[in-house]
Amino acid sequence: MRVRTYALVFVFILILILPSCSKESNVQNSASGPVSGSDILLLNAAVSSDEQIIQIPAKETFPGMTITVPQGTFPESGSINVSYSDADLSLLGEGYELLTPVIHIDTGTGPLSQPVELSLPINLPDGRTALAFYYDSDIESFEAIPSGFDDDGNFKIIAAHFSDILIASVLTDLLIGNINTDFQVGRDNMQIANDLTYIAPDGMCHGMAEATLFYHFALRPTLGTLYGRYDNYQHDTDGFAIDDVGLIRLCAELQNEAAWGSSYSFISDNKQRGQLEQWYMICFAMLRSGKPQLLAITQGEWGDLKYGHALIAYRAEGNRIYVADPNFPDNSGLYLEMDLDNKKLELYKGDPLVSYDHVYLIGNTALYDIDRVADMFAELHDGSIGDGNHPTYIIYEIMTDASGNEVKTPLKDQHFASSDTLKLRLESSEVTGNLTAYSADCQIIATAAPGETLEIPLTQAETPVGFLIEDWKAAGTSIWVDFKWITVLKAEVEKWQSTITITEIYPGAQMSAEEMGLYMGYNETEILYLKWAPIRKVYSLLDSGSNALLELQVNDDLTLYGQYVLAANDAETMSQSVYGSLNDFENRTSITGYAVVTSSVDGDICKLDLLMTRLEE
Repeated sequence: MRVRTYALVFVFILILILPSCSKESNVQNSASGPVSGSDILLLNAAVSSDEQIIQIPAKETFPGMTITVPQGTFPESGSINVSYSDADLSLLGEGYELLTPVIHIDTGTGPLSQPVELSLPINLPDGRTALAFYYDSDIESFEAIPSGFDDDGNFKIIAAHFSDILIASVLTDLLIGNINTDFQVGRDNMQIANDLTYIAPDGMCHGMAEATLFYHFALRPTLGTLYGRYDNYQHDTDGFAIDDVGLIRLCAELQNEAAWGSSYSFISDNKQRGQLEQWYMICFAMLRSGKPQLLAITQGEWGDLKYGHALIAYRAEGNRIYVADPNFPDNSGLYLEMDLDNKKLELYKGDPLVSYDHVYLIGNTALYDIDRVADMFAELHDGSIGDGNHPTYIIYEIMTDASGNEVKTPLKDQHFASSDTLKLRLESSEVTGNLTAYSADCQIIATAAPGETLEIPLTQAETPVGFLIEDWKAAGTSIWVDFKWITVLKAEVEKWQSTITITEIYPGAQMSAEEMGLYMGYNETEILYLKWAPIRKVYSLLDSGSNALLELQVNDDLTLYGQYVLAANDAETMSQSVYGSLNDFENRTSITGYAVVTSSVDGDICKLDLLMTRLEE
């Protein structure tokens, strides 16, 4: 599903940049670099929370640099230290060229609250493409940073954390060919598709890309394949993604928590940079780092933006860059194609409804709080992801009691239904949307609109039922709120042993003293079949055809009362009133009480002591 936004909002969204490999491998404040000499200090200054522009003049082999710090980037008091070291030209290999020494920037803290912009005067020879990189000497890795030339010819870099940075160039001819990373669609992406959710109502493609790349760099070495890794924990539903609650919440939370910062000025100031330059930078990033890259594609330029979307680039062949698209998790044949002669991006064919015509390299860690992403994955693993940020709702089973009043009982797992048809209603002060029930094989059973009652026939003793809860956006668009699997227990017929003993004979029986002596103390044992309705709190006595002969209403104090007709004709009706107590309410093991047999002609006939015991099958 594509993501629609307004221009300013989406420009902000574009800085949803991926986390680095892990907390331990975070490039923040790395102390070493590819140096061939001692560090040369350029700046050691105190900074405040005010907006600041810091000028660092050229010095020896350093070209000079302007640092633009947006308001609120630093706390009330902070510091920034900048130095540089001459770089080893053999680091990059044939066809590459270092355009700067290694620049060491230390802000004395973790990721900044907003991205900072660096601007350097760089001369780029013809036939070459330039790009900024983090360099981690411990693992000898390069990681691309969002960067590029502005309209005045200055090379700009934007990042929210710093360490060792350099600017390199490569022969452009080397970027047209086969470039591979270790990323594979169907293994390293998610099994879920981008969707509209309550927390991310415009879509969560950036959150999905962020989480995917963090997992790829930090968790895949120990946890293995991402695709299917977070399939729903409660129910085996391979291929059914809307119940993958934890993963959906993770991506929606990441989308929602992104900090936009000051990257708007960086993007808008550089909006005239050509698409071919962006194309080459994407290829350069993959070629030098060997890593997949986060991209943004748009319909229209920044000033006239209509739609935006996030992709992961993982392979290049000639004038094509192959991408993993959060909208289509199982499609490995999607690609962006560049018209090299006309320097224009061919319309992206991944979405038939949107004609994306611009692409931008965003990078993988430069703008993210990596520790926060790691914490959110920990919440995914312990089951707490999204707690407190989603709307509250209750699904009730709806029944009527013996007086015809509506009775509501919250639905819970291992729910004991009160009848063979489960009647449900979704109630919430925050959500107004459909309630849809799914069978165990993930087929829709029924859907109820807001305020309607959803009915589910129960044919088995235990029935797993999945519930999709949705809300409504403008224009009737539904958005995902939650999904729950509930095992519903059908009210089964129970087998009981009943013993009655005559303990009193009333005058209405019109018996002689001899007859009363004969029947007093008489007892009889028989097998009865009863059915329990927990919401109504009713036990039904069934005949051989499963028709209810008698309903025993269980009150709050567990007392029982019920009456049914024993026999009737035109002249007389014989009935039996039952009184008693249900012992051990949870397990319903026995009923003790008494019954009074009454004639419409003679009144009370006799009293029967009652003992009933539920038999285990």
